[in-house]
Amino acid sequence: MRIPKSISNTIKNTKITTNAKGGNAVFAYGENAKVYISDSQITTTGQSSSRGLDATYGGYIEADNVTITTNGGSCATLATDRGEGTVIARNSKLTTNGSGSPIIYSTGDISIENTEGTANGAQMVVVEGKNKATVTNSILKASGKGNRNDVDNCGIMIYQSMSGDAGEGTGTFTATDSTLEIDENSSYYKTAPLFFLTNTTGVINLTNNNIKYGSGTLISAKATSEWGNSGNNGADVTLNANNQNLSGSIEVDSLSSATINLTNGSVLESTINNTNSAKSITLKLDSSSKLVLTGNCYVTSLTDDDSSYSNIEFNGYTLYVNGVAL
Repeated sequence: MRIPKSISNTIKNTKITTNAKGGNAVFAYGENAKVYISDSQITTTGQSSSRGLDATYGGYIEADNVTITTNGGSCATLATDRGEGTVIARNSKLTTNGSGSPIIYSTGDISIENTEGTANGAQMVVVEGKNKATVTNSILKASGKGNRNDVDNCGIMIYQSMSGDAGEGTGTFTATDSTLEIDENSSYYKTAPLFFLTNTTGVINLTNNNIKYGSGTLISAKATSEWGNSGNNGADVTLNANNQNLSGSIEVDSLSSATINLTNGSVLESTINNTNSAKSITLKLDSSSKLVLTGNCYVTSLTDDDSSYSNIEFNGYTLYVNGVAL
């Protein structure tokens, strides 16, 4: 169902099925194309690029109480495409079964609330370029399988493909009061990082979420041979944790950097930049938050509102700040 420019359409109590390659079930094209869909069921069985809801070139889709199932490759349930767009889903159930088919693929602005999503052969969320995805009071589970030679296996990915589908800039993922999970029955459970970033600048905002994964790597920020120009394709990531418990290593290569902000009672149990390879690491803690070392950590700068550093548990390890042991 293609909604062209300058048309507003309301869909209620409808079953939509498509088996066409590239046949998006509901497609809003253009800045004045608006779709409001509720109490409906969408199924796509096309082998590739057959998405559930897709907004492009400024299109807008708002969904409430919608069940979406996709079965092919590159078939996200919620997607935006070239020229950006907005998709909002509330009180919905979203399932993907194909490779390269995350629940959310954002080259625009996609948000969900009070929604359950499962990606059986992909990541939970992919944000490309200067775009964003927002998850509120929702439950997301994924296998963690990537789509590019196992390089991008992860729970949530922020990157720039340079394909022209997404403008360059900062990609943002925000999750609040939600569950983010890599399926413990997945063959990627023990190896896939929760977050993977490459060839871009990314911001991760986490507030009061329940996080489940098995690799022990919270964030991997690095260059790869798959995207960008060699020597200039790392990732610069900012992690903002607010009232958030986190565990896992933060791994950053020589072309990449990280800024870690812990506020409002957040706890991070981590080994940060253990190989001392990062371009830079900035660590900031307010006095209510805590860092628990699980290995030696190397940061470029440290700002701690607790001047006594009593909110850092060393556990026999060392935190090096610009090469000097704290």
